Amino acid sequence: MWRLLQRGLQPPQGVVAALAEAIAWLAGFAAMRLAANLVLVVAPGLWGLVAVLLLLPAALALSLAALAPQLSVLLGYRLILAAMGLLLGGRL
Repeated sequence: MWRLLQRGLQPPQGVVAALAEAIAWLAGFAAMRLAANLVLVVAPGLWGLVAVLLLLPAALALSLAALAPQLSVLLGYRLILAAMGLLLGGRL
């Protein structure tokens, strides 16, 4: 399990791969924010679940940074991309 996690948290090799990963993270979290807004419009009673969903990336990054400090720079980079995606999704 730990090896699989470490393999999935490796930085991309090359400029094109890094750019593709950054675009994927931004677009994915922007889509998640748009979906969360749609859920809140349709069912406002689910705001607690949506709040947990929006806080989940930060909680996951913090817990992984505590468990694998050697990966904290990569996790910080991806957390910033996630936050930017959520912000962009909220502005659309």
